[in-house]
Amino acid sequence: MKITVIALLLAAAVSPFLYAQSNTKAQLSQEYIDILGVRVRLGMTKLDIADKLGSQKMNDGSNENFWLFGEKRPWPSSIEFKDGRVIYASESWIGSDGDVARALFGAVSSLTKQGYAACEIFSDTQTTPSLTAERVWIVCGKKSILVQRMQDSKNTYQQVFEKLGSPPSDAE
Repeated sequence: MKITVIALLLAAAVSPFLYAQSNTKAQLSQEYIDILGVRVRLGMTKLDIADKLGSQKMNDGSNENFWLFGEKRPWPSSIEFKDGRVIYASESWIGSDGDVARALFGAVSSLTKQGYAACEIFSDTQTTPSLTAERVWIVCGKKSILVQRMQDSKNTYQQVFEKLGSPPSDAE
């Protein structure tokens, strides 16, 4: 009888911890994005990201809830957190050669490999006094690709991003 009571008390004491662990894993999305060789999912904790990518976190431009990675790359990758969990991640596909066609092929191949096929495509132009951005979006649920050409008074920039989630700071 004592063994049964002890076993029941032990099970009652351990079950909240087991539930919390399974609940944490249940919050991770199925969708993912690979950033610098690390699979990042919505719902991952800051600790998860710090363990896997912390050595590549850039000091410049990062803050408590917005981290940049890949200091030696033409465009850094980014991860944004809310309440300590990943809500957005972005990976640049443009290489040092600036080959937009190759970058677009890589980003589309990534979505295709993950099984995305039914997507929406649209374009827009954002104009400010100092910058014009022509953008093409391929949106597949929580995943998207952004192809953009930005021009200021002196320079033109071209970029291809693969995105997961959407940041609260995104004003699109």
